[in-house]
Formats: sequence, C-alpha cells, structure tokens
Amino acid sequence: MKTIKALILTTLTVSLAAPSLWAAELKWGGSIRLRAEQASDGVLGVGKDQKGSWITQMSRLQVEGSSKEGLSLFLQIQDSRTWGGEDHAFPPPSVTDTGTDASANGLDMHQAYVKIDDFLAPKGHAQIGRQEIIFDDARLVGNIGWIQNPQTFDAFRWTYQRENFNADVVAAQVIANDTHPTMVNVTSDSTADTNDGAFYALHTSFKIAQGVINPFLYQVQKPLRLKPGGTVSFDHLQTIGAYIKQQFGAFGLIFQGGNQTGQVTAAKKHKANFYSLELKAKLSGLGFSLGQDQYSGDKVKGGGESNTFNALYATNHAYFGFMDKFLFTPSTGINDSYVKLSAPIAGAKLALNYHNFATASGSYDPNQSMGSEADLTLKIPTKTVALQLGYSAYTGKGEVNYGSTGDTTRSSTWGYVQIGAKF
Repeated sequence: MKTIKALILTTLTVSLAAPSLWAAELKWGGSIRLRAEQASDGVLGVGKDQKGSWITQMSRLQVEGSSKEGLSLFLQIQDSRTWGGEDHAFPPPSVTDTGTDASANGLDMHQAYVKIDDFLAPKGHAQIGRQEIIFDDARLVGNIGWIQNPQTFDAFRWTYQRENFNADVVAAQVIANDTHPTMVNVTSDSTADTNDGAFYALHTSFKIAQGVINPFLYQVQKPLRLKPGGTVSFDHLQTIGAYIKQQFGAFGLIFQGGNQTGQVTAAKKHKANFYSLELKAKLSGLGFSLGQDQYSGDKVKGGGESNTFNALYATNHAYFGFMDKFLFTPSTGINDSYVKLSAPIAGAKLALNYHNFATASGSYDPNQSMGSEADLTLKIPTKTVALQLGYSAYTGKGEVNYGSTGDTTRSSTWGYVQIGAKF
C-alpha cells in the first residue's frame, strides 16, 4: 500500500502543478432528492408490532474543470440526512447542530478527484482521489442510484480503452489506521489490526457481437466495511468471475458467476461461490424477465470453514427485494427465483417484481422457504422533476428468521414517495 501512496502523491504533485488546469472553464451542476417512507414491522430493523416512517434527503453540488492538456478536476459535495436526525446539541432556537457545527453529520466531500488523459499509455487515463466505482450492474462493486448516502472509494484508478476492449485497474484504501494526527474530527479504526484495509480490482471488458464478456478479479484485505456492526470479518478475500451480457434481437441474457476464496482467521478458511442468470424480453414496449440468483451459505453451522458468499461492495437492494431483508448474505446463503414485468403507461413506467426466497442448496439448512416479496414501482418523469412511487409486500414464512437485515417470519409492508431534480 505504501508504494501505491507514493505513486498517487507523485502523480498528483505533477498534475496539480500544471497552471493550465485552473484556466479551464468550469461546469457547475447539482441535484436534490427527497424520499418519504412508511414501513411496518420486520423491515430495516423496525421492531415487532411497530411501524417506522422516515423522510430522507440527498443534496449535491458539483463543479468540473478541464484543460487542453488532458487534465480535469471533479469536486462533488454531498449532504445526506434523515429529517430531524441530527443531534440536538444546543437548546432552542437551534433545532439541530447543522448551523453550528462545521462537520455536520450528513455533510461530506462525496467525490474529489483529478483525471489525467493518456497516462502511462495512449488511450489510458488515471483517476486519482475520492470517487464512485461501479462495475457491470453493481452486483459486487458499486451503487444503483437508490441509497441516499452511496459509497465512494479513496482510490487510484487506471483505465485503458480500445474499440472492443477496455481494462480497469483499481487500488483503494478503505481503512487507515495511521490517521494523521492533525486531521480534526477524524479517528483511526481501533477495531482493526495494525494493517490498513485495501481493495484491489482488475476488471476487463470484451465486446462480442451484440454483447460483452467481462472477466474480473477483486481482492480485499481487512475488509471492515464488508460486515455490519463494525467488526473485522475477514483477513482477506479474493473473488474471480465473469459478467456476460448478450442481446438476441428482442431477447437478452445476463449471466454472472464466480468463486470466492480467502482467510477468516489463521485457522479458518473461506470458500464460497455465486451465480446469477436472467432471461429478458421486450416486445411492443412490454418488458419481461425471468431469473435466478444463488449465493452459497455455510455447509456446517459454526464449522471450521466459511462458505457464505460475501457480496463485497454491492447494493443488494436491487437484487433481493426492495424491502431490504437481505442486505447481507445470510449464513444459510440465499436462492432467489424471480419474475419482473414492466410496461409504459401514458409516459410513465410501471414495474412489478416478484421474488421467491429460499436458503441455498448445499448449505447447512438447504432449500428452506424464506418467504416471498412483491414490489410495485411507478416512475413518472416531468419537465422539471422525476417522481417515483413504490409499494412492497413481504409474505413471511416459517418460524426461523433467516433475514440478515429484516425478519423473514413476519409479513410486512413498505411504501415510499420520492421526488428528485437535477440542474
């Protein structure tokens, strides 16, 4: 990691010293998105026989500048918050600490990076700094534009692009135990050991006919962020696989799969796998999808080997139901058989997804029903804003709660109204 830090520092020093960068024309932009949600029990930690309601807001302001010498700079400030959710640190008239605290809870430099064209090779460019990283459909790395505080990486990224091929190399630091002592309100993570946490990626893409084949290799070390609760769950993980997308006229196919190996502790190894297969069709504006996802689970409960597939830096909201019962893979693994339908309605788009969940075959408790979920979404674009409404219903099953972030034994509902605007 020290070599990577030195490379980034040297590159930034040379790049930012170029005065032509600051002579470039600046482009400003921004966005705001508000979402009101209502959930019954068993959803996102809402307790038994209780209801939860929230209003969340994400606001962004960004600026971008570029020069004739192939340098560009991108800065994006983001404020994400639940209405009324900050500490009431001062008595009235101060309702929250936003106006009196320069490091207000939800305010962050979401992205801040410099981009250098023709770096190391023609058609290659480097992107250095805090940035969003999204690969393929964000099943393993990225976000889908839903969460109000999406993840970013402090990273060095090199991209090489040709007509039918491109490659990405990423080195990111995700945990810094040697936090600089002069950084106010920033502390190191005492739950990790003396080594920094890191994420490395080699992602390639080959265009073939009407589709792509994207082999990938992801390596994480001390991945503290990969487990809820803030405890170290793995020493290291390696995931190797491929993403395949192919179109056949009105029909399409998406397949993704891979194997995962690593070390939990010195005495406990990790071996897991996943696959996803989706068949799609679009006829006269009507969309139809049929698919199945399976993430492996532990073969022996509490055994000497870990077999539960870890989805790395994914957003499971997009794949295992919008009610977020499975933001992390359960120890039994998960098997999701689903059907998706969509149709245009007077300029809007109506979509219905149905999921049938079960524990993974090969796990210590295989092929047990974990309930089902139906998600109904209506997207209404206008000239000024984007309006979205959703309603979901989960039908609980059995007496054993298999959910990682929600109760699968209890039937529950969730709905939302969202409005967003960009400029």
